[in-house]
Amino acid sequence: MNVPVFFCSPEYEWTVAGTAYKTGPETCKAFYSTFLAAKVAGEPIKNMYFDGDQVPAACNAWANWQSANIRHFIY
Repeated sequence: MNVPVFFCSPEYEWTVAGTAYKTGPETCKAFYSTFLAAKVAGEPIKNMYFDGDQVPAACNAWANWQSANIRHFIY
């Protein structure tokens, strides 16, 4: 996956069609902080699980600017 995807908002509770999961602003800020820390450390995000109607069946099938909810990730 190497395309831009909307996954949260630091200003409001994030929801997407197709899942009941929600991401609040503080969780979104924690995501960004964690992703930036991983990038600075040179650590890859090993696994990331998404939910929502726009989530493709294959990781390399994302279209630009689709929306998803991050269920969890491992790095």
